[in-house]
Amino acid sequence: MIDPTGTQAAIWLQSEIKKRFKVNVKYVILTHAHYDHAAGSQVFQRSGAYVIIQETD
Repeated sequence: MIDPTGTQAAIWLQSEIKKRFKVNVKYVILTHAHYDHAAGSQVFQRSGAYVIIQETD
């Protein structure tokens, strides 16, 4: 999953991925730490996914 874009969208996406592909998301990649990209990642993290984002200086 890349940039879940919001909690409600992430809930829907998680449900659709499970329904269509019968798998759990293992990794969420955030392109950057702005809220409109990172929001919703907690939905997948609660289900065991690793959230990955670049380290900033």
